[in-house]
Amino acid sequence: MSRVLQTIRGRWALVWGAGALLLLYGLLMAASFLDPGFAGEDVERNVTLAGEDISGLDAEDLERAVERIAAERQDLRIVLDTGSGTATTDARSLGLSVDHDATIEQVDEGEGPLLTRPFRWIGSFVGQRDVPLRHQVDESVLRSSLSETELPGVTEASEPSLEGDANGVRAVAGTPGAGVDAADLADALQDAADAADPALDTVRVRAPLTEIAPLVSDEQADAAARDAEAATASPPTVVVGAVERPLDVTALRSWLVLEADDPSEVDWTLDESLAAPALAELYADAGTAGTDASFTVQDGVVQIVGGENPTTCCGDGSVERLDDALHDRAETVDLELIPAESERDREWAEGLGIVEEVASFTTTHTCCQNRVTNIHLIADATRGVVIPPGETFSLNEHVGQRTAEKGYLPAGGITNGVVVDQLGGGISQFTTTLFNAAFFAGLDFGEYQAHSIYFSRYPYGREATLSWPHPDLQIRNTSPYGVLIWPSYTDTEITVTLYSTKHVDVEQTGQTTEPQGVCTRVRTERTRRFLDGRVEVDTVGALYRRREGENCSGESSVPTTEPAAPAAPPPPPPAPPPPEAGG
Repeated sequence: MSRVLQTIRGRWALVWGAGALLLLYGLLMAASFLDPGFAGEDVERNVTLAGEDISGLDAEDLERAVERIAAERQDLRIVLDTGSGTATTDARSLGLSVDHDATIEQVDEGEGPLLTRPFRWIGSFVGQRDVPLRHQVDESVLRSSLSETELPGVTEASEPSLEGDANGVRAVAGTPGAGVDAADLADALQDAADAADPALDTVRVRAPLTEIAPLVSDEQADAAARDAEAATASPPTVVVGAVERPLDVTALRSWLVLEADDPSEVDWTLDESLAAPALAELYADAGTAGTDASFTVQDGVVQIVGGENPTTCCGDGSVERLDDALHDRAETVDLELIPAESERDREWAEGLGIVEEVASFTTTHTCCQNRVTNIHLIADATRGVVIPPGETFSLNEHVGQRTAEKGYLPAGGITNGVVVDQLGGGISQFTTTLFNAAFFAGLDFGEYQAHSIYFSRYPYGREATLSWPHPDLQIRNTSPYGVLIWPSYTDTEITVTLYSTKHVDVEQTGQTTEPQGVCTRVRTERTRRFLDGRVEVDTVGALYRRREGENCSGESSVPTTEPAAPAAPPPPPPAPPPPEAGG
């Protein structure tokens, strides 16, 4: 009986013990849910992430914490060791970053199953849980970075190539290179970053070199070479413009290269950078010269003449067209001429704004003299000249020295203050007429000089002479438009008309004279009122002798030769002033 009682009592003890434990477990479970540091969806107490305490953070704050840590880790230094040396870069450049979702999942995984919750609750008071960062690698960024980073020991594979001449086309074998496998390196980067101490700012990663085979095999290159040799054995006749001529086989084969957009599909093609300039040179005679744009005036209306661009071989797509013809084994291939650039094409002429008369001036003369022939010659030589904006026109530079070979005749001109016959005499009447047209067109002047003797056929104080090489007449075009010089004449008149775009109103607004010795200094005032509101006043000048053969001191202007003194030769006389082919 006593034994039965003992058994019963033992069993009740077990039941009571189990019940007590179960009650304790229940109390602990309840306490874990009531503890604000352990209950709810917030991060449990004593949890760190990358060395940072994240205990008690709610989901939103945890998100922000991970984002901030991830941003800081972008500057993590990465040392890549290829076995042949090292290269230093950073996480951002290699596409290495914190895996946001995986890291948060790591934090959440620490919660464990419900049954173990009471024990984890107790452990949260006495221990700390360190959650590691999880990383990811963007392989596209990594591959791009590897192609731009100089890694020790890395060499590019040499692809097979083609070489050809008159004897045939041959494949040149490729050679393997050494490089880093991007997929393997991505795994190594991720593992090293996951395992790295977050307190460190540098992670060292092993990046072993592997052999990199050429994309194209030697067998594929040999097959392409055989086909290229057959296709170029009888080159097609190139037709471009008026030229028809077969291609030179040696030149053609020197342009051959392998093409492999897909390693499984290897073909030959023509290298655009070699073929295009070579075609232009081989068929340079197929182009046309073109014509420079010029101007003419009909009944007061300015017209542009010519301006057709030259043409040259060959148009866009010519190399591709030739490539297609070779693959199709065609006997001929038509290529197109394209316009070439020209400094003085129609577009240039239209852009000058030469559209209307802006000034004209006429002077008269007696008919049928040598000087009239000279005036007509220089007028013809100057008709159609364009002065571009910002440039200076020199009459001497344009016409050149007046010679008998050019048709110029002897006529009156001023030399040493005396009118004498000289070759090209009379052209200063054209010079004065042009000077006045430029004056009223609002143009500026560089070098110019008035006659030293006044002739009544010219405006007093507002005229210019010309001789070789000086004095010159230089006209500066300070307007934003081109200026066209258009002389016309009759037997008794010479007129110079200037065409451009009207942008200024000009008038002579004054004139002063003052003695200079026995000569007279004349200043003629000009007022220019520009259409933009500006007003500018300037002057032109002249210095006139009192009479022919007399200088401003009242002495003779004609040089005299004095006998040499017996003691010493006199200094050489000063050079006489240049003649004035004017009168």
